[in-house]
Amino acid sequence: MKKYIIIICFVLQMGMILGLQLTGNLQNWQQEDLIGFDEVEDAKSLGDIASVYFRQEADDSFLRITFDDMANRKDITFIKDNYENENLELEINIGESKFLLDLNQITAEKSTYKFLRTPHNNLLELKFPKFTAQNKQIKIITILNGKSQDNFLGKLTQSRDTGNCAFVHHGNQGLTYTEVFYGSASGQSGLDGSGFDEVLQVHQATGIPGNFHMSGTLMPAAQWHNPEFNDLLTQMATQGQVAMMTSALGQHIMPFVQNEMNNWSVSIESDMVDYRYNYFPHIAWVPERVWLAPDHYPSAGVIDWLGDNWTQHGVEAVVLDDWPHLDGYDNRKIHWMSNGMDINLRVIPINNEFVGNMHYDANAAKNQIATMGQNNICVYGTDWEVTAEMNEHDGSYFLENYENVLWYCHDNYPGVNVWKLDEALGNSDFNGTTAEITTGTYGLLGGTDGYGGGNNSWYTNWASKESHSDYHDPK
Repeated sequence: MKKYIIIICFVLQMGMILGLQLTGNLQNWQQEDLIGFDEVEDAKSLGDIASVYFRQEADDSFLRITFDDMANRKDITFIKDNYENENLELEINIGESKFLLDLNQITAEKSTYKFLRTPHNNLLELKFPKFTAQNKQIKIITILNGKSQDNFLGKLTQSRDTGNCAFVHHGNQGLTYTEVFYGSASGQSGLDGSGFDEVLQVHQATGIPGNFHMSGTLMPAAQWHNPEFNDLLTQMATQGQVAMMTSALGQHIMPFVQNEMNNWSVSIESDMVDYRYNYFPHIAWVPERVWLAPDHYPSAGVIDWLGDNWTQHGVEAVVLDDWPHLDGYDNRKIHWMSNGMDINLRVIPINNEFVGNMHYDANAAKNQIATMGQNNICVYGTDWEVTAEMNEHDGSYFLENYENVLWYCHDNYPGVNVWKLDEALGNSDFNGTTAEITTGTYGLLGGTDGYGGGNNSWYTNWASKESHSDYHDPK
């Protein structure tokens, strides 16, 4: 035992002696090193600064600059160094000191500094003599062919303005064979540009966790036709890259079904998730995000309130929309459901502005993440097939934008933190308030007028139709 203690102490002492090294490893940097983000897509051409870090050690100072356009990636593969063979310079002004670096070089060392560029991480690290004065101002400028491209202005002090986000994907397809797992060869996006697997691959490549729901009908479809897909989810859950979610077993619209059936369906699906993926789910996806109550408009056909169908099955929070469900509440916080029954259920709002940015404007999504600060989180959530470019989303660029944003989160770690929602519940910085949930569903399905609009017209029209099955005998 003494031998092992001596070895451990030696390793720790060597780490303290060596201190931070220029290795291009993002894991060497700490959240408290962050001094600020810079807006992306504001460079005139090349040299787009994304974030800046600073660390002071016993004998040396270290600066880290993360860019947004150094790495050229295709899907999950690094293709080329965009700064190679470019007349691109980096001017760094700290107090009275000035450094001018040639970004065409991978590394350089002079009497006053040493730097290393790591293109596949969009990263530059600089080592220079220790500064004695604190709170010095820093100005960074990228210069292409003698013309200023981008700049960052800040102070060498710790910033609490970190970025926080989470990604939620809901998988809901039929009980039989489906192409959603691996994509469609006949679609515009092709096999290599569509399918649930493409989304999982970018999470694997970046090491960034995601929150995934496989419906009670989709789990057995995968097990019958593509069992290795379930195996991959189990593996990623074990490795900490996936948090599995639960819901109602068959994705029925819960307010129109008896309370006993709703309880049974949540219980059975949670057990299925636990059995299949060795992950007990604590976060639930509400089917079609339809949250209704018998005594609140829209109430046609409603026979059950959903608030009491979750916690007894281990569910700690449900995912709903910032509008209409949490209208008037901060969509960057995790709230508590208001009720008179002592039910401790949290409500996580989908940030629909963030969802739109993720699909249509990746750079706006990056900047939105960077503005969250320590105390807020923005949550992306929608059907898995959207980002997977399946069905009506075939031929879009949603997957490319998703990959782009996840690589941004990867490159700007640990200033950007991506959360499993199970763990986000335990972060008191994200705590919101007690919220009255507005009944309805998301806008495309009817908003505050309920399922299909017109006071739940989709359900009432369907329920009033006489079925051929009504004519059997015996009844």
